[in-house]
Amino acid sequence: MRRPGFVGTAGAVAALILGAAGCAGDPEPRFAPPSGEASPSASESEESELTPAETVEAWVAARNGALGSGDVLAAARLQSADCSTCANLIEPIVEIYGNGGRFETNGWQLKNVSVNGNRVEADVLIAGGTTVSSAGAAPNAYKPEMRRMFVVLGREGAAWRIERIGFLV
Repeated sequence: MRRPGFVGTAGAVAALILGAAGCAGDPEPRFAPPSGEASPSASESEESELTPAETVEAWVAARNGALGSGDVLAAARLQSADCSTCANLIEPIVEIYGNGGRFETNGWQLKNVSVNGNRVEADVLIAGGTTVSSAGAAPNAYKPEMRRMFVVLGREGAAWRIERIGFLV
């Protein structure tokens, strides 16, 4: 169900993807560790100690890191498997790195974070930068912008997981 006042189009989400973090080579992007490989991110006990606001801050930091490496595993661990809005914000990273592209930006910075139960809201400063969509492609430059983001979280065991991310219009 669409809610008035929220950005929900793929184009708007794709535009937000462009405002993420630095660039560092062209490693292969990952959503999950290969069979038998232990996860490199925080242990489940550390994740279960995070508050809703800390979970959102950790997800933004992990997403910013993914923009520099192509590895989205840390972000994916902090979100529900059913979070399609989360996937909309990290799958393009995998696609761009898979095509030999990269991101050149300082990423997102959260400001004015507020919490109401399982809902976190924050202003997001999306740094300007460039995106190279594939190997040999011309860079696409974009300017910084400020957006208001909301995040709904739910419990999975003892840990908070992101279930939905949206941007207020």
